[in-house]
This record gives sequence, structure tokens and C-alpha cells, in this order.
Amino acid sequence: MNESQKRAHFRLEFPPSERPLLKMGTFELVVLDVSEGGCSVEAGNSAMTFFGHAGIRIVGSCHFTNGEKIEVEGEVLRVISPGRLAIRFSKGPSFARMMAEHRRIRTKYRT
Repeated sequence: MNESQKRAHFRLEFPPSERPLLKMGTFELVVLDVSEGGCSVEAGNSAMTFFGHAGIRIVGSCHFTNGEKIEVEGEVLRVISPGRLAIRFSKGPSFARMMAEHRRIRTKYRT
């Protein structure tokens, strides 16, 4: 793989039943994957109207299915596709938090 194509952070993809919610005011966006540096989310039409442009500032909290919550800040990096956004964090989950969530999911779905 080309060096420029490698990600800077470990990215955790969630099974559908484990997807956290990114809550910002009255909006709840479904988190598809997350890393220390950002996340991708599914957003409904009303959220896309409000957040669907690069550079829009976001402040909110990420609510995991195990009840944990972390505060996040950042900006919309780009619109990936209709109803899907990439968000870059200036404040987000720590590497330790990401690894703990990864272990929790792996343990829960171990067969």
C-alpha cells in the first residue's frame, strides 16, 4: 500500500446493533465507524440540511451502546454520499477508549 494511503489512526467499524449515536442538540446521527481523528455518520434529511457542508462546526457527544459517553468537537470534513458525512475531530475519543470499545465488541461477538 502506498504510504500516503495509510490512515493515521485505528478505525473501528461497528456492527449495526452496536453503532453509537452522535448527539448534537436535537440531532442524532448514527456512527458507522470512529477513530481518534474522526468518524463517518449516517444523517437523515433534516441533519443533512444543517450539517451537510464541509467546514460546519460540530459539538456534541458520542453515546456508545454500553452507556458510555464522550464529548466530541470538530468539523464536517466532507459529504461522502447522500446521507453520509465524514467528520474530523479536534476533540474525540482517546486511543485507550477506542481499544476498550474494540475489545468489548470482539468479546461480545466471539463465537
